[in-house]
Amino acid sequence: MKVGLGQEHQHKTKYLGSFTDEKEAAIARDKFCYEVMNYPLEGLNFPELFVDKKDTKPQVTPMQNNEENIERIQTQIDMIRQESRLLSYRIDRMTDQRKTLQDEKRKLKEVLVEYRKL
Repeated sequence: MKVGLGQEHQHKTKYLGSFTDEKEAAIARDKFCYEVMNYPLEGLNFPELFVDKKDTKPQVTPMQNNEENIERIQTQIDMIRQESRLLSYRIDRMTDQRKTLQDEKRKLKEVLVEYRKL
């Protein structure tokens, strides 16, 4: 999994590791973004993992300047764009899987009809 570091770092990426589970990858990304990049909780997939359960006040991080705000927003847009592409791929893959399952179901129903004729 790679995370874009934004314009401040010449748009380099940081390799966070390989994960077999999407949730593990998302948590690793959240941990990196929250602890290293100082992302606000609103930019995380699982903000509840980073909130002190005793202090339920929303996190408000003061931003130093407008350029920093722009860079943070651009990074979030890039991450949303990547996630959108991934979701589009999954939708296509699941649509294909659904068609395959429907074909298999249809064939099994045909076999069932043939057995009932016997």
